[in-house]
Amino acid sequence: MMRDNTKNVVVTDVAANEYSSRLLDRRTKELRQTAVKSVMRKDISGLKRKGWLFDWLVPLKAGLEVKQLTFKDDDTIQGLIAFEEVAANQAFFVNLVESAPHNRGMDRQYEEVGSHLFAYVAKRAADKGYNIIYFDTKTLLVSHYSKKLGAKQIGHSRRMYIVGDAFVELIEKFYKGDNYEKP
Repeated sequence: MMRDNTKNVVVTDVAANEYSSRLLDRRTKELRQTAVKSVMRKDISGLKRKGWLFDWLVPLKAGLEVKQLTFKDDDTIQGLIAFEEVAANQAFFVNLVESAPHNRGMDRQYEEVGSHLFAYVAKRAADKGYNIIYFDTKTLLVSHYSKKLGAKQIGHSRRMYIVGDAFVELIEKFYKGDNYEKP
């Protein structure tokens, strides 16, 4: 267990495969229980042929940690994220994140898949005693990440980070009641 003195919160240690939360189905308004699991090569082979934008074998082969967001009762991948711990910076760096094709655009099926995945990495960072995650973005998405995640841009670069209140609020939004509590 660790205390984050910036917000006086307690984060309990939990195995990564136990993280869970919920996603809202925009069509049925049903909240579905999610699971974040490690990716196997067989899980992501051929995703580009199915409308995914990135070749997810690349970060996996590079040795990055790659996780998939699914539902507890359905292994359909809702989103993927690749990240790594940067111990020298006491942070996690998000290398790549992507929502499944059916979760992109105005007709997406589930809300906030990308935010959910960023919250997962923030939770992992907090469990390690860190209070920051950072990433590089496309210029067009700076405003989006600022609004959705509370991310801050470093100067005029593509690098963004989530720290402080935004970091804690992101975890609370998706993991409140799931091994995350305020004293």
